Amino acid sequence: MNKDIEISEADSRHFYTLTVLTKQFFPYANFSFDEIKRRTSTRNVKYLVAKLDSNTVGFTDFEIIPETPENASLCKLMGLAVLEEHRGKGIAKKLLEKVVEEAKKAGCAKVFLLVADDNAVAIKLYSSLGFISKGKTEKKLGEKHVLLMEKPL
Repeated sequence: MNKDIEISEADSRHFYTLTVLTKQFFPYANFSFDEIKRRTSTRNVKYLVAKLDSNTVGFTDFEIIPETPENASLCKLMGLAVLEEHRGKGIAKKLLEKVVEEAKKAGCAKVFLLVADDNAVAIKLYSSLGFISKGKTEKKLGEKHVLLMEKPL
């Protein structure tokens, strides 16, 4: 694992890069620069960026869903992406570990996510960090069937 990887909360300096990466990895989301900016200003949605040698090489976004009388607080991982040329360096793992850490700090009962059922690399990563498949959902990501995975905290 590369020790030079820095994980930090995104700020206005990252909006353009986040927009480009979101369009590249999650085109079905159709997020504009203004939408990324709006999302980063909400209280419950956070973006983390992974930097290597001062360059943004990956990101994740997640939402803390506040506790209700019926349910404990939850953390929904919405996206996780690393530039292809920087994969295999432990960047996605570090991003995911930071999301879990933030979810624990927020008092969440679990972290959950949707992943394309044919994305074996991502499913392997999530499983290695304690995420459990809860089966296929009715939802689709783009045209792909998806699995619901969760990690109790």
